[in-house]
Amino acid sequence: LAWARRTHRWGKEMPHIPTLGKAISNCDVLQAAQSMVLITFLVQDHIYWLLKVGILKFTNYTPIQWHRRNLRFITLSHVLNFSLCVREVMQLKSKIQEAVAKGDEDAVKKAKAGIYDNKRMMVRYVLTFIQMLHVSQVKQLDDRYIGFMGMISSYIDASKQWTPTPVLVQPTPSVALPSEKAAGA
Repeated sequence: LAWARRTHRWGKEMPHIPTLGKAISNCDVLQAAQSMVLITFLVQDHIYWLLKVGILKFTNYTPIQWHRRNLRFITLSHVLNFSLCVREVMQLKSKIQEAVAKGDEDAVKKAKAGIYDNKRMMVRYVLTFIQMLHVSQVKQLDDRYIGFMGMISSYIDASKQWTPTPVLVQPTPSVALPSEKAAGA
């Protein structure tokens, strides 16, 4: 399945190019760096696939060496994503202060939800950072811990897909027993 995923990953860097352009035009160095690192990872992932299927051949790198080298870019991407979340949390905290001053409870709730989501993602980025250190063999760790971290980060990813549905309390019609019907009639 991993190879099928890589086969169909072509063009995944395209949505990040406008983000990079916008970040550069806004002088947002952190976002620009994150976009550049992610684009670099995705392009090098194409090269890894081409090496693996034998279309390209490098004398200095085997396909697995290239892949491990490339994983260092995604590791850096997790650090930059963590930093972007920290920045967003700081901005949301200032929005909470402004909303409290205005008495806007909806804005406070929305900002608190944003802070919660960003903190969850910060945990995910720490976990995936450690996983990438292990997979890229920068630091060898126990596979059990890495697997457990993978389960937690996957749960965080999957839980974003679950939309909370409001529980509607439906009034239940009162059902009269046959004896009550006869008494009431």
